[in-house]
Amino acid sequence: MNNWKTIGQIASSFGIIFIAFAALAAFFEYETLSYLYGTVAPVGFIQFSVLNAMLPYLMLAVLSFIVAAASRRHTKEPLEERESGQTQLPLEPQPEESVS
Repeated sequence: MNNWKTIGQIASSFGIIFIAFAALAAFFEYETLSYLYGTVAPVGFIQFSVLNAMLPYLMLAVLSFIVAAASRRHTKEPLEERESGQTQLPLEPQPEESVS
């Protein structure tokens, strides 16, 4: 159970790192295109190119967050099973038999 928690934390960290890389890729792509084309390039071309540069990192971030969510769900399942087992009524105590 502890391994799944560690896997979830690592996957969440990688997801955040991939989002940061996507932002950096978008920034560098925009700066490169604005330097190369100036004001001549159409806005749609710049937007499509920036999205194209971000897409691999965004996909990896989504996959990392899916792994993190699955690992968190996996760590919560044994707790639910234990709770459902405790909802059963306790057995009534049996009267003691007298020994004569």
